[in-house]
This record gives sequence, C-alpha cells and structure tokens, in this order.
Amino acid sequence: MALVGYGALMNPTTPPLLRRRPGRPRGGTPVADRDTLVAAAVSTARRHGADTTMDHIAATAAVGKPVLYRYLGDRAAVVDALSEWLTEQVQAATFGNINPADPPRTALHSAVAGFVDTVVAQRGVFLFVNAGGHDGATPGFAAGHHSPPWPSLVVPGGSL
Repeated sequence: MALVGYGALMNPTTPPLLRRRPGRPRGGTPVADRDTLVAAAVSTARRHGADTTMDHIAATAAVGKPVLYRYLGDRAAVVDALSEWLTEQVQAATFGNINPADPPRTALHSAVAGFVDTVVAQRGVFLFVNAGGHDGATPGFAAGHHSPPWPSLVVPGGSL
C-alpha cells in the first residue's frame, strides 16, 4: 500500500521525489491580486467603516494577513488605495451629473448632489479613509487633525 499526503512526507522509506515539499507548489498561481484585495477592502469598509481592521479585510478576501500586506501594504497603504477608489467614484458621479447645456447654478447643484450621493452611498469607505492609519501617519477629518471644509460653506442662518 502506497502512502500519500502527510503519511508519505513523514515516512522515511518514501523516495525523496514522492515526498511533498513544504511551501507553495512550484508554478502555483498567486492567491489574490491587488484589484481583488482592494474590492475586499471596499466591501469590508462598507460594513465596518472607520473600525475596519486588516484582520477584517484579510477575512473578507479569504487570505492571510501576510498576503494582504504583500499586495496592498500596511493600513496607511490601504487607506491610500481606498482613497484612490473613492476619488474615482466621486469624480464619476460628480462629472457624470453635469449637463453642459445646464445653467451654471444647475450644473453646480448637480455636481454637489453627485458628491453627496456618493459619500452617502459609500459612507463606510468615506469614514475609513478619513479615519486614517492607527499611528496618525495618515491624518483625516475623523482623526481630528484638521477641520472638515464644509462648515465654512454654511452661511449665517444655516443654509447653503
């Protein structure tokens, strides 16, 4: 009877060529790519918001944290990747809402509505990005490092 798997590995009588070597098989495909991990980070941030951890992202992507760190980097790098992703979403919504035939005030309203709609739809990602890294290396509005710009847009009387 031929031993297979762990039994073959541990049996000293098994010829060396039949023993399984530890580690990734030669020619194996990568476990995940950057786009897949960014998508998992977006999905996770939507659920957990500013409380998103690297453990949460790795679990959503079904990879270990070393794979996550290899392809995306540390938390600050994930914040940067999700900032880039969110910026693309905001740009698409903002510029996609503007009709060149509209009067300037209507165009401005459409652009602001596109921004606000995107932030509301991606609230968790927005909160994660603005919370920054744990070490404060990536300050954001939520981290208290500087004030958000929108209060200065409110005129006396509380309207825009």
